[in-house]
Amino acid sequence: MAKFRTSGTALSKTFERSTSIIYLVDGENRVLYANQACSTWVGVPTSELFGCQLEYAPDPSSASIDHRLSGLCPPPDLWSESENEWPDESKERIEFWIWAFVAQAAGTDAEMEVRIAGSENERPVEYRRASAHCLTSEASEEGLILVIGQDIRPNELPWESQAGSTGPLPSRDLHLVLTDLQRQMQLTYSADSLVGVSRFAAGLRRQVQTISQGASDLIIEGEHGSGKQHLARVIAAQTQNPNPQNFIPVDCRALDFESWQRLLDDLKKIRRSKIHPDPANQFLADHHARHSKTERIQLLLSHVDHLLPAIQQPLYELLIPEGDRLAYRPIQVLATAVSSLTDLAGQGGFHAELAQLLTTSKIMILPLRQRLEDVPLLAQAMLERCPSDRPAVGFDRHVLGLLGEYRWPGNLDQLRRLVTGANEQAAGSLITPQHLPQSFHDALMAQRFGKFEQQPIQLVKLLESFERDLIERALQRTQGNKAQAARLLSLSRNKLLRRLQFLGIAQDDSAADVDADWIDPTAFEEID
Repeated sequence: MAKFRTSGTALSKTFERSTSIIYLVDGENRVLYANQACSTWVGVPTSELFGCQLEYAPDPSSASIDHRLSGLCPPPDLWSESENEWPDESKERIEFWIWAFVAQAAGTDAEMEVRIAGSENERPVEYRRASAHCLTSEASEEGLILVIGQDIRPNELPWESQAGSTGPLPSRDLHLVLTDLQRQMQLTYSADSLVGVSRFAAGLRRQVQTISQGASDLIIEGEHGSGKQHLARVIAAQTQNPNPQNFIPVDCRALDFESWQRLLDDLKKIRRSKIHPDPANQFLADHHARHSKTERIQLLLSHVDHLLPAIQQPLYELLIPEGDRLAYRPIQVLATAVSSLTDLAGQGGFHAELAQLLTTSKIMILPLRQRLEDVPLLAQAMLERCPSDRPAVGFDRHVLGLLGEYRWPGNLDQLRRLVTGANEQAAGSLITPQHLPQSFHDALMAQRFGKFEQQPIQLVKLLESFERDLIERALQRTQGNKAQAARLLSLSRNKLLRRLQFLGIAQDDSAADVDADWIDPTAFEEID
């Protein structure tokens, strides 16, 4: 007689034999169970998976097992009470995406799509759609989530399946797109201006990648708060050697003439030390320097459009000694500006040759109001960089709609302040409209209905209109009797006649013009 097996034993063996990815996590995202298919997929032994804490948004640069397993972490809003985040009223299952680094592409299955992110030396990343089953009950405060991974079909990833659709992606899909984008960029530092799904953001990323491979001078132009200086630092970090002494940031608004003179003297000393002193070896030194990024000093000139006029010629002579543009320059200039240097030079407000030199390569950052489709992903990126002790990890769909509607006069800086403040107010996993400041709602309402332009008041015309109305009503009450109307208005008859003539009010000479003592002056008070 066959030995009776309990339902738990049978279920466990069924899970182990299954080719689907199956794992169980508790309310704190600790792995309580994972089948062999899950262990094989993520490349981590089952024994190391058990008890592992999954992080939803870990440090992208981390190489720890926590980062490798972060793709298994269910969206925190699975525990949310927001009905808008659940696909049905039962709140018993929800679909989301999981991902993992795989050793090789999962080759022959026609229904499996493997997405390669980043450089060729990186391991490929595989995405699968998963269904989460929330095993909670009213009798128990403990929550469990059973996740079952499925094979994906082509064109099913969020950024592909929802291309051209209206409305922002939900936060859990924004997190997936952002994670994929961060792996593709492989930047030393995060740069908000590069985050986005618009054609501008994609073109900007390609432009930064090209510029980072060279060593030409660069200027970044854009409105206040658009992330120019931070982007310049990101490019510098991608191109320079790790020695921080090779990077010199300067705020052109903050230095006076004497400070600039001391800085230029120091730069001259640095320049002389970087050029080989032996003329016989000058060609070899130049050749080595042209192909070695470690030989160059990077000078970041923030707000270069505010550079003192008296410093512009000495700076040009430092960068281009004796006007020889072909000579090796050990100083690379990265500059930021709000105004166009080319336009300023054309108007005589900037050194023409220095402007031409600094604009060898140029990056134009569009204001946020011209790339509103990037706002949801930008907000998600800023939120995930907030302190990890805060509970919010995403936005309610209505909030994403509001953020994508606003025009953002303060650009990225304003969006960052709003996200940081809303995160501090949030008590759950999602930021809702109630967590946004009232000033944002008021500004959005004013934007919707337009700015009220108050017309100037023509006081003389207004008083004449008011006076005309009173006189005409008094004459109507007294049937054209001017003496009686004058008494109602507390005027003399002669003054009333002068006002009638001045205001051009027609006079009825047929009416009896006698003064009657029986007229009650208070009768005029009934006129409104």
